[in-house]
Amino acid sequence: MKKLTSDLKRALAALAHQDAGEFLSMNDKMNVIGYGNGSEKKLPGSPHLLPNNVVKKRIALLCDRRDLNFPIEYAIDACMRQNADIDLLLHGEFDRSSISVIESHIREAGIQSQRIQLGDNATIKVIEYISKQPSLIFMAATPDSSIARVLMEEIIPSPEQRIAIPLVLIDEKRTAESAKQSAA
Repeated sequence: MKKLTSDLKRALAALAHQDAGEFLSMNDKMNVIGYGNGSEKKLPGSPHLLPNNVVKKRIALLCDRRDLNFPIEYAIDACMRQNADIDLLLHGEFDRSSISVIESHIREAGIQSQRIQLGDNATIKVIEYISKQPSLIFMAATPDSSIARVLMEEIIPSPEQRIAIPLVLIDEKRTAESAKQSAA
């Protein structure tokens, strides 16, 4: 009987040590197994804060000199639903005041934006931009955008050159007849 009692005590002590190993701090573990100094005061530890390096989702909007009221509204709505920011990919000549108006409209909606001027070889720069943006959800453009046409006709169908995100075409030109047909 004495052997069984000592074996049970050893087993219970082992369970206590295991419990101490999983749930106690290093000082408390040492105190439990008899190596710590019981008179030491434990200083309250600071909470471990995780860095806020969360990558923000992005939506890219291809902008040229055409009227962008409807595409901007669509992009703002999509950003609000997806909790994303807008990247304005500018190609062609722009009046600074028109871009400032667009950016202020985006800011008023509570969305962050950045302006990226594409310059020469805009299609290649768009493809490079896509490859460097892992948080990009989609790219939006109007159907008559020259870069969107090149992407649709040459890049997307090509087996060698693919883009990793969807290209969303935004067009507000809907006639009453097309609306009736889609409703039927």
